[in-house]
Amino acid sequence: MAVGLAFLVFLGTFLLLYQSYEGWRRDLAPALRARPAVRSAQAAVIDLLDAPTPTPAPTPDPDPEPTPGPPEVLAVGNTGGDGVYLRRTPRLSDRLRAWPDRTPMVVVGEDVEAEGRLWKRVRDPVGNVGWVPAPYLVAPRRHSG
Repeated sequence: MAVGLAFLVFLGTFLLLYQSYEGWRRDLAPALRARPAVRSAQAAVIDLLDAPTPTPAPTPDPDPEPTPGPPEVLAVGNTGGDGVYLRRTPRLSDRLRAWPDRTPMVVVGEDVEAEGRLWKRVRDPVGNVGWVPAPYLVAPRRHSG
């Protein structure tokens, strides 16, 4: 009897370690239920494995990102009618494309100082992203109607 019980413990441990939970449960659960003396320990294992895992409550973000508002739109201005160049980098010599006065530009990043100027990172009407000296961007005119 002791040898048989030791064999059952060994067999149960082997099955528990080396077979998938679903296959083990599906194949051996009827046999375990038929043996009340052995069932108690293994039934407890089945109950543990069947128990739902508690899901921890989500913790609030201690420093949530602010919800961005509508993008800031400025217009080319203060150029005396000459327009302004959109630049690849905040450098006067790095010209990308010229834009006339009143062209809308969407601010897409933080301002930087370079070459003794304040620069704004903007997106032009065709999607290019670059830099314009801040004095050449003004609030767009509103049409009165």
